[in-house]
Amino acid sequence: MARSKTGHSHVTSKNGQTKPEVKYDVELFELWVNGALVKRLDSRATNQILILSAFQELNWARRIDDPLVPANGADAKARLRSTIHCLNGCQHPPAIHFFADGTGHGIRWELAGISPSE
Repeated sequence: MARSKTGHSHVTSKNGQTKPEVKYDVELFELWVNGALVKRLDSRATNQILILSAFQELNWARRIDDPLVPANGADAKARLRSTIHCLNGCQHPPAIHFFADGTGHGIRWELAGISPSE
Protein backbone atom coordinates (compact mmCIF):
# COMPACT_ATOMS: atom_id res chain seq x y z
CA MET A 1 0.00 0.00 0.00
CA ALA A 2 1.34 3.41 -0.94
CA ARG A 3 0.43 6.94 0.03
CA SER A 4 -0.31 9.60 -2.56
CA LYS A 5 0.73 13.26 -2.41
CA THR A 6 -2.59 13.98 -0.71
CA GLY A 7 -1.94 11.42 2.02
CA HIS A 8 -4.56 8.96 0.79
CA SER A 9 -3.67 5.30 0.84
CA HIS A 10 -3.87 3.30 -2.38
CA VAL A 11 -3.29 -0.32 -3.33
CA THR A 12 -0.82 -0.97 -6.15
CA SER A 13 -2.15 -3.43 -8.72
CA LYS A 14 -0.17 -6.06 -10.63
CA ASN A 15 0.34 -3.69 -13.57
CA GLY A 16 1.88 -1.04 -11.29
CA GLN A 17 -1.10 1.31 -11.33
CA THR A 18 -2.60 2.48 -8.07
CA LYS A 19 -6.25 2.01 -7.33
CA PRO A 20 -8.23 3.60 -4.55
CA GLU A 21 -8.76 1.69 -1.35
CA VAL A 22 -12.53 1.26 -0.90
CA LYS A 23 -13.98 -0.88 1.89
CA TYR A 24 -17.49 -1.54 3.14
CA ASP A 25 -17.56 -2.87 6.72
CA VAL A 26 -20.58 -5.19 6.73
CA GLU A 27 -20.69 -5.43 10.52
CA LEU A 28 -20.59 -1.69 11.22
CA PHE A 29 -22.44 -0.60 8.03
CA GLU A 30 -19.58 1.82 7.23
CA LEU A 31 -18.18 2.84 3.84
CA TRP A 32 -14.50 3.82 3.86
CA VAL A 33 -12.55 5.40 0.99
CA ASN A 34 -8.78 5.83 1.17
CA GLY A 35 -8.83 5.50 4.95
CA ALA A 36 -11.66 8.01 5.53
CA LEU A 37 -15.11 7.12 6.80
CA VAL A 38 -17.47 8.65 4.23
CA LYS A 39 -20.83 7.08 5.08
CA ARG A 40 -22.44 5.18 7.94
CA LEU A 41 -25.68 3.40 7.04
CA ASP A 42 -28.71 2.63 9.16
CA SER A 43 -29.34 -1.14 9.30
CA ARG A 44 -32.75 -0.49 7.69
CA ALA A 45 -31.11 0.75 4.45
CA THR A 46 -31.32 -2.77 3.03
CA ASN A 47 -31.01 -1.87 -0.66
CA GLN A 48 -27.88 0.25 -0.07
CA ILE A 49 -26.43 -2.52 2.11
CA LEU A 50 -27.05 -5.12 -0.64
CA ILE A 51 -25.24 -3.01 -3.24
CA LEU A 52 -22.26 -2.15 -1.01
CA SER A 53 -21.98 -5.77 0.14
CA ALA A 54 -21.96 -6.94 -3.50
CA PHE A 55 -19.17 -4.49 -4.37
CA GLN A 56 -17.19 -5.62 -1.31
CA GLU A 57 -17.65 -9.31 -2.21
CA LEU A 58 -16.39 -8.62 -5.73
CA ASN A 59 -13.33 -6.68 -4.50
CA TRP A 60 -14.77 -3.37 -5.67
CA ALA A 61 -15.08 -4.30 -9.33
CA ARG A 62 -15.86 -1.19 -11.41
CA ARG A 63 -19.27 -2.66 -12.36
CA ILE A 64 -21.66 -5.14 -10.75
CA ASP A 65 -25.01 -6.57 -11.75
CA ASP A 66 -28.00 -5.18 -9.86
CA PRO A 67 -28.17 -7.30 -6.65
CA LEU A 68 -31.57 -5.98 -5.55
CA VAL A 69 -34.25 -8.62 -5.07
CA PRO A 70 -37.32 -7.96 -7.26
CA ALA A 71 -40.28 -6.59 -5.31
CA ASN A 72 -43.91 -7.20 -6.25
CA GLY A 73 -45.23 -4.40 -8.41
CA ALA A 74 -42.08 -2.28 -8.06
CA ASP A 75 -40.30 -0.79 -11.07
CA ALA A 76 -36.83 -2.37 -10.81
CA LYS A 77 -35.08 0.42 -12.73
CA ALA A 78 -36.73 3.13 -10.63
CA ARG A 79 -35.81 1.32 -7.43
CA LEU A 80 -32.21 0.98 -8.60
CA ARG A 81 -32.05 4.71 -9.48
CA SER A 82 -33.51 5.62 -6.09
CA THR A 83 -30.99 3.42 -4.25
CA ILE A 84 -28.09 4.89 -6.24
CA HIS A 85 -29.34 8.38 -5.36
CA CYS A 86 -29.35 7.40 -1.66
CA LEU A 87 -25.85 5.90 -1.90
CA ASN A 88 -24.55 9.20 -3.27
CA GLY A 89 -26.26 11.24 -0.54
CA CYS A 90 -25.00 12.03 2.95
CA GLN A 91 -21.35 11.29 2.26
CA HIS A 92 -19.02 13.25 4.54
CA PRO A 93 -16.74 13.98 2.77
CA PRO A 94 -18.17 13.18 -0.70
CA ALA A 95 -15.61 10.67 -1.94
CA ILE A 96 -17.29 8.10 -4.19
CA HIS A 97 -19.94 8.42 -6.87
CA PHE A 98 -22.26 5.56 -7.83
CA PHE A 99 -24.17 5.54 -11.13
CA ALA A 100 -26.22 3.23 -13.33
CA ASP A 101 -24.36 1.53 -16.17
CA GLY A 102 -26.91 2.56 -18.81
CA THR A 103 -28.53 -0.87 -19.15
CA GLY A 104 -30.80 -0.60 -16.12
CA HIS A 105 -29.24 -3.80 -14.79
CA GLY A 106 -25.88 -2.71 -13.38
CA ILE A 107 -24.10 -0.25 -11.11
CA ARG A 108 -20.71 1.41 -11.48
CA TRP A 109 -18.61 3.65 -9.24
CA GLU A 110 -15.78 6.15 -9.44
CA LEU A 111 -14.05 8.43 -6.99
CA ALA A 112 -15.84 11.76 -6.69
CA GLY A 113 -14.25 14.38 -8.93
CA ILE A 114 -12.29 11.85 -10.98
CA SER A 115 -13.40 10.65 -14.39
CA PRO A 116 -13.23 6.86 -15.09
CA SER A 117 -10.49 7.37 -17.69
CA GLU A 118 -8.01 8.82 -15.16
